Amino acid sequence: MFNISYMYILTAVVSKLDQSVGEVIDALRNREMLENSIVVFMSDNGAPTEGTLSNQGSNYPLRGCFYILNSVKTLKIFQIKDSPWEGGTRGVAAIWSPLIKKTKRVSNQMMFMSDWLPTLLSAAGVNKKQLGNIDGFDLWPALVSDKISPRSEIVINIDDLSNYAAIRRGDFKYIIGQTETGSAWLGASGNSSEGTSPQYDPYKVLYSKTGIAISAIVTARKAMKLKERKKRDVKTIYDIISKTNSPIQEKTLTIKDISEMRKEAQIKCNIKEKDKTSCEPVIAPCLFDIRNDPCEMVNLAEKRPVILAVLKKILMKHRLSVIPPSNLDGDPRANPLLWNNTWTSWDEPNPLALTYTNAKEFQHNSDSAIVVMSIICGLFVVGVIINSLGSWHLAGMYPEGKDFTSPSLIFHHMCTTFGVLQHR
Repeated sequence: MFNISYMYILTAVVSKLDQSVGEVIDALRNREMLENSIVVFMSDNGAPTEGTLSNQGSNYPLRGCFYILNSVKTLKIFQIKDSPWEGGTRGVAAIWSPLIKKTKRVSNQMMFMSDWLPTLLSAAGVNKKQLGNIDGFDLWPALVSDKISPRSEIVINIDDLSNYAAIRRGDFKYIIGQTETGSAWLGASGNSSEGTSPQYDPYKVLYSKTGIAISAIVTARKAMKLKERKKRDVKTIYDIISKTNSPIQEKTLTIKDISEMRKEAQIKCNIKEKDKTSCEPVIAPCLFDIRNDPCEMVNLAEKRPVILAVLKKILMKHRLSVIPPSNLDGDPRANPLLWNNTWTSWDEPNPLALTYTNAKEFQHNSDSAIVVMSIICGLFVVGVIINSLGSWHLAGMYPEGKDFTSPSLIFHHMCTTFGVLQHR
């Protein structure tokens, strides 16, 4: 259940994020750099809806919950990311660039997090041979022209500490071991009818600074002047803009495009109650057809024994190259309180953040640290890679009916409206 007061705070924060992204995109356009850029928006995987680190996220309608019956017979439900279920591993992303040829689309091309490095470097013209032997695949040609992804499998996890493993090969996913059953599908849907979100407003998306900058129909400045001169509302202004005849009109999103892609991107379980099959991976391995059963409701282990055996063999092969986990226990010396409330390289010979005894030098280094950390955080939220010409590429799946409204075209708007690219 959503915490309304928390959602007001979140809405305010996201609104400011909207504005900041809009300013960046607008600045790139004004400096004639947007035509030579790649913009990537991506989400984190899984949302913990309960427990110590809970937030107001939702993995609806994907699987990813487990039950705990405590000593006083009280049932608690946790939805976490530390699991092999789709609710804990699936992510969404949107990518835009004038270089993309096949535009206005929702894509289910398989992609893993490690693929971003070779993909973006390839788009920037870096020879993949310079990267050496890495796990990631170059998906740039596939994304540009909607071709088949070179990635056919993902090792979701091989966790010998928790004693479970999971792998996906093609459409099928194999899970075995002592992981939580994920035997519930909870989380708010985000439907406006449920009162959890305001009505989605595509006009605010298309008329945001970002929307205008990427439309290539009219500059933000001309649109603003048109609005001021004619005293028109947002809807009327965009209707005028959208009727402009332009060679690039075919690559510009319309309200109809948004509606169709949002509908196509929705994840629907569509499994009848009588067809559901239980899965207890601690007892026996489970097998799911993720393309046709993204909510993991039908265990095909008994019906598809050959595929089950093949995936088991592939997983065993990967086990041969597994490196033991190197996690270390927490060290109290890392506490930011010891370093002027700064997360820093505290165990280095000359840590970035110095002690209070040298305030001037500390201030200089602290400022540098903040700049570096800000750049890293910024790149995580919006990766802008300078490259070549193209247009909107839309990709992926999005939880059914998820609605977000905000002044600018931002992370959630990009993921819902412009499509999402499935990655893990």
